Parts: sequence; C-alpha cells; structure tokens
Amino acid sequence: MFKNIVLFAFISTTACSSLSEDSKRSMALPIDNKLVNTTTQNNLASLIEQTPVIEKLEAVKLNRIPEGAILEVTGIPIANGYWGAKLVEVKNKDNSKIIYELKANPPNLRHSKGTEKSRRLIVVEIITAKRLKKIKLITIIGKKNRISIKP
Repeated sequence: MFKNIVLFAFISTTACSSLSEDSKRSMALPIDNKLVNTTTQNNLASLIEQTPVIEKLEAVKLNRIPEGAILEVTGIPIANGYWGAKLVEVKNKDNSKIIYELKANPPNLRHSKGTEKSRRLIVVEIITAKRLKKIKLITIIGKKNRISIKP
C-alpha cells in the first residue's frame, strides 16, 4: 500500500511540473468568493439588459401540470444563429399580471436570414401553482408584436 501512495505522489508531482507557469496561474482559485460572485451577478444583469428582444412572436402555450404550468413561447429572430433564448420578466406594479420579454443573443458571425422555420426558437418557463393562482394575464413581448394569454 505504501508503494501505491509513493507512486501516486510521484505521478502527481511529475504531471504538475510539466505544466507551464501560465497554465498554473490560470488554475488558481479566487480567494474572495464574495467579490467574484458580486461582480459576476452585476455583469450578468448588464448582459441580460443588453440582450436584444426577439423580432416576432409566433405562438404561446400554457400547459398545466400539478406543480403549476409550463409556459412555452415560440419566437422568430431576424436571422439564423441567435442563441441562448430566454424569457426575461419585466417589472410591473400589477401583481395579477406577468410580463416577459423574449430575448436571445445575436450570432457572433453574420448569418443568412433563412426561412422562418429555420430561425424558430422555443423557450419554456415554469410558473409555480402558488404564483399562478394570483395571475390573471401573462404577456410576452417581441419587437413587432405581443401575445397575451389567460391562465
């Protein structure tokens, strides 16, 4: 057993010593997790605000489940290559309404427009039963249109 431990230590040391100084630095973990988490949250909020709203909404479905409902939204961006689609809730003062914007990140490279079918994005959001009891209207916003649905 002692031989296995020594052999493991030797292999580990040899493997680490073959790494360049740059790769060793990139493996270092942050010391102050609070600072990193705060910075990451602020950057994430900023990125979500900058994400463009999808050009056109095609369909909205609300499928009931025992835990609440699954909101399914289909949108069509202006070109192929949009990614990371998400429903972003818009703050409003009326607690009986939920308002979402359908957003997606644009492609990094220029893509062809393509057909509507090839550009279609589908996003789902789960709404809990507790929250759904208070809701009278759910609205999803795109650039060119909006669709509302009653639960």
